[in-house]
Order: sequence, then structure tokens, then C-alpha cells
Amino acid sequence: MKSSFSRTAWPRYLRSLFSEAAKAVLPICLLLVVLKAVFLGLTSQNLAGVVRGMSDMLPIAAGILIIVFGLSFFLQGLDHSLLPLGRNVGSALPQTARLWSIILFSLILGALATVAEPDLKVYVDKTIVFLGGRVDKTVLMAAVASGAAIGLTIGVLRIALRIRFAYVLLPLVFGAGVLTIFCPHPLNLASWDIAPVVSGSVTVPLFLALGIGLAAVLGGESTGTAGFGLITLASLGPVIAVLILGLATAGGLPHRPLDPGPAATVEAVPAGLPDRPAQESFLEPAKLARTAGHVLRIIIPVYLFLFVFQRLVLRSPIHHLPAVFTGAGMLVFGLVLFFEGLEAGFFPLTEGVGRIMPRAVPSAWVNIGLCLVLGLAVTFAEPAVLVFAKQVEKATAGAIPKRFLYLILGVGVAFGFGLGVAVIWFNLPLPAVLLPVLLVELILTFLAPERYALLAWDALGVTSGAITVPFFMAMGLGLASSAPRGSGLAGLGLVIMASVGPVLSLLVVGVVAGRNTPQGRH
Repeated sequence: MKSSFSRTAWPRYLRSLFSEAAKAVLPICLLLVVLKAVFLGLTSQNLAGVVRGMSDMLPIAAGILIIVFGLSFFLQGLDHSLLPLGRNVGSALPQTARLWSIILFSLILGALATVAEPDLKVYVDKTIVFLGGRVDKTVLMAAVASGAAIGLTIGVLRIALRIRFAYVLLPLVFGAGVLTIFCPHPLNLASWDIAPVVSGSVTVPLFLALGIGLAAVLGGESTGTAGFGLITLASLGPVIAVLILGLATAGGLPHRPLDPGPAATVEAVPAGLPDRPAQESFLEPAKLARTAGHVLRIIIPVYLFLFVFQRLVLRSPIHHLPAVFTGAGMLVFGLVLFFEGLEAGFFPLTEGVGRIMPRAVPSAWVNIGLCLVLGLAVTFAEPAVLVFAKQVEKATAGAIPKRFLYLILGVGVAFGFGLGVAVIWFNLPLPAVLLPVLLVELILTFLAPERYALLAWDALGVTSGAITVPFFMAMGLGLASSAPRGSGLAGLGLVIMASVGPVLSLLVVGVVAGRNTPQGRH
């Protein structure tokens, strides 16, 4: 009987393991492939030109397949290791630790988890070239880590003291807006992009689990959403820290736009986005070892800190330790595959579509319309959105269904992405577009029920994760280098513009729900 069960259980397990990731990743990739073929057909004079343009599809397809496998293992690793650890520490922390221990824990975890966020390294590596050498990479990373640590601590104290979220959010967003006006260009653009970038595949599930665990003991809320909001506050901290760093760098920063057109050089495009040489194998053992070493360096400190804090400070046992170690191994293995697949498949495919789109379709409004569709599709592919939607459905006992949340977040990302593309296409000043949107969202935050305000602002970081951040970065750089009035620096603001859209859409839903149902007011 046991062997019969094993023979039937393993296929079911493998199907469930890979089907979720495949359903998320493959549709957006297929859409990008179709768009690339159509755009090549519009810009090439004959079929041979289309064939040459699609000649890189074999390694791209292999990279996309690697992404599916990597994402599958990564999500399983999260469910069996990092999420349970964060939830256990969050629930045990207020019961056994004093206030100073909670503050110390939040500071250390905020810094470690943010530095461990894969998207942060990718983003810094690709934008540091625009800062003209005025800001050292290590200093920039330190500012981001310290800002995240302080932001997470503020969020934890908000839960412990039961302060309304809007009262904490208002001074932070208002202060960041004022600093944006005076911060040198282009660091003021890059600083806002960092907010969604630091909320990704590591920080989102960890901070969600921590907040829900804390709120279960300290929050005193019946809605189940009191623990949300940590992601937002931990994301706004780095924005303010980098803006202050920009003000501390005297003399401003030089303007270094991308070289427009198809002949953009390697020097003009930030490291990691140029076309991969054909002779380089993305599954080369030495390269895999380097990637694995990098993943281990950023992941191991987070696990060690959670282990040590739970055992030595909280004196709480770690349950199901073999499952936790197995999950950690799956998480690391999945991240290695995921990074390899991104570099081999997703980056070149997305940036290629972004570069050729303005030349194939000169109309600004048609391009913006296409980006609305792409924004909706890429939201469904983001693993952080999947984790967030599951946690929200569970925390609200099904009152906010997963499918409904997916739709609202997708519509919001589509709107924000389209608005960001308009900023690039018409070379509009980002602060002139971003700050009014943030002002409207602040007003709606006071009008919406508390639980919708918490969920909406957490969506700012959740919708920009392991899939969406590379997508928005590559599309932004591709569009900025080819749009009639675009520039390389214009591509810096696309991540934050795509991220503020779902905040707005969820707040609007919250205001409507609060007016129509008595339960929505709580």
C-alpha cells in the first residue's frame, strides 16, 4: 500500500509543484515572444530579417524553462522554511521579549533581509552607472539597509502601540516628497524606484509572516489585517535614506543618458542588460557556482539570525527542523535557477521588445495601450503577488478572495505602467507626475477603511518583485533608448510608477467598500 501511494503521490506532487509557476510565467513570456515577432515583421523588409531577429529564441526559451523550475522550488522553499520561521518568531516575540529586544530584532532583521533581497543587487548594479561615481555602491547599499531597518522598526512599533496606519504613513510620504524636490537628479528618481525594489521575493513573505504573527498577539484587531503595513514602512525607509544621501552629495550628479537607437553600446546600457554573447553558456558550472555562492551569502545570514534569535533570545524550540532545512535547500536551489533563467531568457526578451516597440509602432498611444496589457499580464506572473494574495485571503477568512485581489492589483499595475511609459515617451519630469499621484493616495488613505489602507500600501512593494522588477527595468531601458523623446534616465522611474498604480486601485475599492457595507468600515 505504501509503495502504491508513493507511485501516485509523486506525480501529483510534481504537477502541483510546477504547474503554478508555469501558469504564472509562460503567458507573459508567450505574449512577449508574439509581440517581438510582430514588431520584427513590421520593421524588417523581408522574412530573412524576421528569422535573424528571432534567432536567439532557443536560449531564451531554455532560460524561461529554467525560470519555471527555479520559481517552483523557490515557492516551495518559502512555504516550508522562511515563512514558518518568520511566523513563529513574530508570534513568540511579544510574549517572551521586552520592548528593547523587539526593537533590536526589527533593526537587525530589516537590514539583513533587505540586503538579502535579490532585486536590490540587480537594481543597484544596473543603475549605479547613472550616478556618475558620486555615490559609492557600498555606501548606497548601507543607506538602503539602514533605512529599511528603521522603517521596519517603525512598522513593528505601530502594531505594538496600535497606531492608525495613516498617521504613521503621512509624515513619511510627505517628508519623502519634500526631499525629492531638493535631491539632486537623477538620484531622486532612483530613490523612489528602490521602494518597490526592496520588497521582493525575500522581504515580502518574511515581513508578512512577521507582521501577522505580531498582530495576532499585539494587534488586538478582529479583521486579521492588522499585521499588514510592514512592507510599506520598510520600503519607505530606504527612499528617505537615499534622498538624504543625495542631499549630502554636493554638486549634483551628471546627466548620462543612453545612446538612443538600435546601436546602443554596452557602455551605454547598465551591466547585465546588454545582449548575451552567443558563445557563453548560462548553465556553465563555474557560473552556477558563483551564483550559488552569491545566493548563499545573502540567504544564510537571514536564516542564522532567525535561528539564533529564536533559540537564544526567545528560548523557543524550532519545530520540524528537517522540513525547515529541506525548504531552505529548495529555496537556494530555486533562486540559483531563477537568476540563471532571468539572465538567459527574460532580460534579453523583455529589453528586446522594449527597444523595437517604438520603432515598430510610432504611435505613443498605441504603445501605452500595449503596455497596459503587458502590465496586467506581468502582475499575474509575479510570485510575490501570489504569496500576498494567499496571505490576504487567509487573514481575512476569505472576505477578500485571491482572484479578486489579483484582478484589482493587475488593473492598478497596468494603469501605473501605462502612466510610466507616458513619462518616458514624452520625457516628462517624474516628480511632477509621481507626487500628485501620491497626494491623491494619501487623501484616499484617510477615507478608506484601515484594512484596505494597509493592503493597498503593501501592494506598492508586493507588485514589484522577482519577475516584475526585471521586466519594468528592461522595458524602461529599452523604451527610453528608442522612444522619440526618451532618455536613459527616464527609464529609472518606471518601477515606482508601475507600483503606485495598485495602491490607487485598492484604495478606490476600499473607499467604495467602506461606503457600501458597514463591515467595510472596520
